[in-house]
Amino acid sequence: MADFKPNNINGVPIPYDATIADLQNLVKSPVPICWVVIRALSAKNEIEALETLVGLINSPDWRFRRSAAEAIGISPIGRDSSEDICRLLYDPNSYVKRAAIEAAAKLRLSCAHDKILSLIKAVDVNTKITALAALEDLWNPGDFYPIFDRYLYDTSDRVHKISAKTIHRNIDTEHWRETFSEWVKDSIPRHRIWACELLRNFGSKSDLAILPTLLQDNDGHVRHAAKLVENLLVGSNNPNN
Repeated sequence: MADFKPNNINGVPIPYDATIADLQNLVKSPVPICWVVIRALSAKNEIEALETLVGLINSPDWRFRRSAAEAIGISPIGRDSSEDICRLLYDPNSYVKRAAIEAAAKLRLSCAHDKILSLIKAVDVNTKITALAALEDLWNPGDFYPIFDRYLYDTSDRVHKISAKTIHRNIDTEHWRETFSEWVKDSIPRHRIWACELLRNFGSKSDLAILPTLLQDNDGHVRHAAKLVENLLVGSNNPNN
């Protein structure tokens, strides 16, 4: 987990050195004090600090629920509240829901996986994108086809891109060819470069017939990636030959 600790939030110093008791007394202070107090609590390694953050999950103010999810997600003992983060995945507020998704990914909460996978079809496009990004880290082998479906058919360009990125992070030998067949004709050059990477990682000399299209691509980076693959596949040291 990252250990980055900002000194302030919007110019307000974060009281990391304050005692937990002092922070508990200040946690419901007016904005913006409450936000720096919550951030200070997230840095504490004591269960009392975590319990204070969990207490905010039931706040009627969605801003506190979101801040609590964010803070638990970066807490050194945040995994102790995995059930609370999973509960926030059902929050009616989209900001809270997205904060819970991100927290679950940071904490690698397997209990959150199935709900997050369902959220890749959420009505809210930002929620879909957040869920797809989280599945880069929470990936299960069965996730390929649901995410590939988003890549192929979602009307949002942003969803199309993040779906491809999540697949790229987790692609395996079982699904590389069907992924390649789509990426090689994708209008986004980065995806055509990734198609070259698939050939490099999983292809063999028998796949050389596929390369001419990529070698003649109108994007120089794609052509360069394809040339590297060609050199590898014709080399005697390629283990896939």
